[in-house]
Amino acid sequence: MISWEAAANEARKEFRTGVAEAEGVPTQYDNQGDFTKPSGKGWYRCTVEMGEDFQASLGSNPRFRNLGMLIIQVFIPESEGDAECLRLANLVRTHFRRLNTANLSFYVPRLIPVGIRGGEYQRNVQCPFDYEDFNT
Repeated sequence: MISWEAAANEARKEFRTGVAEAEGVPTQYDNQGDFTKPSGKGWYRCTVEMGEDFQASLGSNPRFRNLGMLIIQVFIPESEGDAECLRLANLVRTHFRRLNTANLSFYVPRLIPVGIRGGEYQRNVQCPFDYEDFNT
């Protein structure tokens, strides 16, 4: 059985290696202590939320489907305009669209416009995923 912690760590690792480190974009993770927001350039904030679990099969060893959401917040200085914000958001979208990892299946990401807050453009990319486990 994969735990919520293991699923969240797998989603974070996929984002870190496949997007943030590959593109060299500073990132704050939801399980991270200290983070200094970069000045004058774009950055990400990565959060994993676990959602509803439900029984997907019957029998003596039923299968369970667990839902989650990888949320990537994209921030760009207001002076840069929103084109760079959309470019960074699209990197996330392209990487996670229909991606399957060892345990997680990702679906089509969704872009949420937030607007200008605190001198930064913000867009959120929601990447839904699920994983299955058995009653062991």
